[in-house]
Amino acid sequence: MASVNLFRRPQGNTRGLLIAILFVGMTLAVLVVTHIVPSHWERGCPEHFAMIVRNAASRHNLDPALIMAVIKKESGFRANARGKHGEYGLMQITPGAARDWERRHKRRIGSHGMLFQPELNIEIGSWYLAQGMRDWKDHGDTEVLALAQYNAGPKRAREWARSGSKKNFLDRIPFPATRSYIRTVLDYRRGFRARDVRSAQ
Repeated sequence: MASVNLFRRPQGNTRGLLIAILFVGMTLAVLVVTHIVPSHWERGCPEHFAMIVRNAASRHNLDPALIMAVIKKESGFRANARGKHGEYGLMQITPGAARDWERRHKRRIGSHGMLFQPELNIEIGSWYLAQGMRDWKDHGDTEVLALAQYNAGPKRAREWARSGSKKNFLDRIPFPATRSYIRTVLDYRRGFRARDVRSAQ
């Protein structure tokens, strides 16, 4: 008499079970992509980018709290942010700044969509901010002018720097939006520094 395997499932049931498992797996993947990942990319999460910021700050001799403050002001920590003038990502990199970085480093970025990648975006933004700090290192308000350059461009920063005294430069910037931008970034920077102090205690 032929033996019968009582534990063997009929072929049709096995196929149905595999399809069900595949469906559940795909559903979970969709939930991760649409709900968990956007928590960093859309709503913004400073802690998610902290290590990238610290590494960039070390490479470019910048205060990591200042980089974090710029990111908060520029994009609210949304890596997929798009500016109204074509800026990209966390630090709102312009295509012009990206080209400057390419020429300086002899590297090709490829498509502008690459600028949404946090590591590349923060690297270019930190490099550009550090360049401003170097440009104005002999000015009485180095940090303010570097932020003015980041926000309004080097041409305007040079015009404003020639306009008078090196002291109290912020109050003499003729663009209210740039004055507000700088004050907000510096306020955010104080907040991030205070957070670091609390976490170290």
